[in-house]
Amino acid sequence: LQGFQMLARENKEVEFHFVVPDVRSLPDLTRELRLEGRVKMFPFTENIMAHFAKAEVLVATDASDQHPVFLTTKLIEYLNTNRKVLLVSPPTSPGSKLIHQFPETVIHVEEEPFAIARAMKRLHDLHPTEQDFQERFNRMSSFSPVRVAELFMREVTSRLKRPDQVPGRGDTSDIQALGA
Repeated sequence: LQGFQMLARENKEVEFHFVVPDVRSLPDLTRELRLEGRVKMFPFTENIMAHFAKAEVLVATDASDQHPVFLTTKLIEYLNTNRKVLLVSPPTSPGSKLIHQFPETVIHVEEEPFAIARAMKRLHDLHPTEQDFQERFNRMSSFSPVRVAELFMREVTSRLKRPDQVPGRGDTSDIQALGA
């Protein structure tokens, strides 16, 4: 929110919408940053696409862990929309590695208010074409739930056939590569 606050000082029309399980979770910080009326909170809904349709930019955050290993499903969901995306994440996260394929529609930044404000401004000034989004959709087809499950099962099956490659049974290179 501090990054958004910096952007909001320059652009009086911008708003930040949160869809959260508990709408009472942010009002104190919103008041403290003097963003009343600029930050709007909506209760969680199964029909999130209605909120996506109103947004110009979708913001995804990743774990701020030094060695993140998970890819947030929110990022995958956002990349399958025709909206610009801001990913706030460590540079080594799987999400930051994935989004570098989409410089016309996605910006990555670490969790630092000034960097977030600059990235939001850059996103506001980006004007991707329908072709940019279509190329992103085409690349994202490999992230369908069925395809991800298929690749996961193939990897598990492959490792079970080679006990020396199962972590804890000799070879720990995969765990070390993940930063554990």
